[in-house]
Amino acid sequence: LIKSNSMNKIEFETKRKIFHFAGILFPLIYIYLTKPIALVILSLICIVAISLDIYRYRFEKIQYYLLKYLGFIMRENEKNKKGLASTSWMAIGLFLSCLFFSKNITIYSWLILFICDSAAAIIGVRFGKTIIADGKSFEGSFSFFIIAFLIGIIFYNFSAGGYSFLGLLTA
Repeated sequence: LIKSNSMNKIEFETKRKIFHFAGILFPLIYIYLTKPIALVILSLICIVAISLDIYRYRFEKIQYYLLKYLGFIMRENEKNKKGLASTSWMAIGLFLSCLFFSKNITIYSWLILFICDSAAAIIGVRFGKTIIADGKSFEGSFSFFIIAFLIGIIFYNFSAGGYSFLGLLTA
């Protein structure tokens, strides 16, 4: 039973993080957009995501279809708890980072979010043995750091942003 629960957790996190990893489309698309156009698109995504979160508790059909098509990647507390699900918070975060930061910094942070978080969760759930805080493992956290460092090196070498290597390393 323990192995079955462990395998279910690995399968669930893998599905959830593959969906999360699909968010890499945001930085890849933003490369070709102007900041004002990106902000309009992100504001529309925020409106849709937040509206669905608010209205799914008032209208059973919305809740039914959200659970039918996205329930396999939703955590239990997101399925039943009133409030915003992680998708809405992510949309808000994407919008705010686009609003307040330069295009290069925004793209860099989004790459780290979508690639490193996905990898850290999958590696941490699958190989994590040393829990350091709140269910997070050293192995997952270390993989996040290493991948973020590699993205930083690539970003530093290919970006024309004039950022220092130390700044990217710190980020």
